[in-house]
Amino acid sequence: MGTAAVRTDDSWSGGLTQGTPVGVVGASTRAAAMSLVRAGLRPWAVDLFADRDLRRIAQVERCSLGVYPAALPSLCDSFPPGPVMYTGGLENAPEVVAALAHRRPLWGNGADVLQQIRDPYRLHSVLAAIGPAASLVPVDAPVPAHHRWLRKPLKGSGGLSICFAEPGGCVPRTHYAQEYMEGPVLSAQFISDDWKTTLLGVTEQLVGERWLHASPFGYSGNIGPLVIPDQLSASLRRLGGLLAQSFRPLGIWGVDFILCDNTAIPIEVNPRYTAAIELFELSAGCGLLLKHSICFPTETQDRRSTLTHEPVQDIASTERWWDAHMRGRGSSRAAPLSRSAGASPSRTSDDRVWDKTARRDSGIHLGHPTLGKAVYFAPCRIVFPASGPWDEEFTVEFDPWRIPTFADIPDPCTVIETGAPVLTFFTTGSTTTDCRAKLIQQAAELDRLFQ
Repeated sequence: MGTAAVRTDDSWSGGLTQGTPVGVVGASTRAAAMSLVRAGLRPWAVDLFADRDLRRIAQVERCSLGVYPAALPSLCDSFPPGPVMYTGGLENAPEVVAALAHRRPLWGNGADVLQQIRDPYRLHSVLAAIGPAASLVPVDAPVPAHHRWLRKPLKGSGGLSICFAEPGGCVPRTHYAQEYMEGPVLSAQFISDDWKTTLLGVTEQLVGERWLHASPFGYSGNIGPLVIPDQLSASLRRLGGLLAQSFRPLGIWGVDFILCDNTAIPIEVNPRYTAAIELFELSAGCGLLLKHSICFPTETQDRRSTLTHEPVQDIASTERWWDAHMRGRGSSRAAPLSRSAGASPSRTSDDRVWDKTARRDSGIHLGHPTLGKAVYFAPCRIVFPASGPWDEEFTVEFDPWRIPTFADIPDPCTVIETGAPVLTFFTTGSTTTDCRAKLIQQAAELDRLFQ
C-alpha cells in the first residue's frame, strides 16, 4: 500500500452504515477486527503479524518491529477515511495515540487519559482511597525485605519483563515495585460513556502458564465469562464507577485484579479493548463494538444515532441490553448456529438459559458455555509448517460467530523464535477446570507437533 495524505477528522462524514470501514491498530489486531465484523463493520488493520486469518477478514498492513509503534499513524494513511481503535500495548504510547487522533476519529481513550490512568502512583492513590490495593514502593526507595515485590516496567504490557524485585535494592526509574499478591488473577471488563459505567463481566486470566511456555508473569489467555457472587459484583461496580469518575475513560476498558478472600485487589487498568472481549461476544451471541462506538461522538455523529440492530440510547440502556443477553433473553443474530463441532451452541430463547455450576474453590459460578482461549508460545525456534490442524479454519465457511479452534495463524515458513507467540487456540467447557484441562490437552498436542 502506498502513502496517502494525512486525513483529519473532517475527511469522514461521521455516519455508520453496514460495512463502514473502521481501523484497528496495535501489536495484534485479529480479535478486535473480528469484533468489528460481528458489529457489521468492515475492518482494516495495522499490526506486527498480519496473520493469515486476519487477512481473511480485513485489509492489513504489517508494521515492522523496528519502527513499531511510531510508524502506525503514517501506515494508517493509505486506508479509507473513518474511525480507528487500538489494542494492547498502545496505552503506553500516548504520543502515538495522539497522532492517530489527529488523523482520524478515535474510538478509544486519548493521550490525556492514558497518561493519568497508566501512572501507577496516581492510580494507586485513587485505588487506596476506594479500598484494598497492592502497595507500591516509593520512587528511589529501597525494596523492603518484608513481603515479596514485583519489578514492573512503567510501560509494560501483557506481563512482559515482570520479575521479582531484589530486597534492599532500588528499582530503576523506568520501573516500579508493586507488592506481590497471592490468588487467582481475574479481569473485569467495563464500558463507560460520559454518564455511566457498566460492568460487562469477569474472566479468569491465564498468567505465566508453563504448559504454554509463557514468560513467568506473561499474559497467556482467558477463561470465562464467570458468574460471580453478588458481593464481588457490587464491589467491582463501585470500583469501575469510581475509576471512571477519577480518570474519565470511555468505551470498553478493563481492570486486572487478584481475588483474595473474595475481595478484588486491583493491580492494573487496561484503558482500551481487551483480549477477553471476544469471549463475551461469542458466549452471549452478541457484539459489543457498536456499543463501544457510541461512547465516542464526533461533531457530525451523535452517540444516539449510530448503526445498531437494537436501538441504544446511552450506556444505561446498554446495561439493560447486555444483562438481557447474558441471561439468555433474545439474540442479536437473525438465526442460531448449529451444534456442529467447533461451532457456537444454538442461542434460542429456550436454549440460552444459563446453567449455574459451582466452582467450590473460590465460590465463583459459571454460565454455559464457558470459553477458554490460550496463547501458545514457541518452546524452541519454529519454522511454521505448511499445514496442520489449523487448516480447517480456512476450509469451513466463514462465520464470525463460530468459535474457532485456532486463531492468529502465521503464514507457512514463518520463523518464530523461542518464547514468541505462535498462535491462539480455543475450547469450550462446563467449568473453568474443564476448560483448563482441555486447553492443557490442546497445548500438549501442539508440543508434539512443534518439538
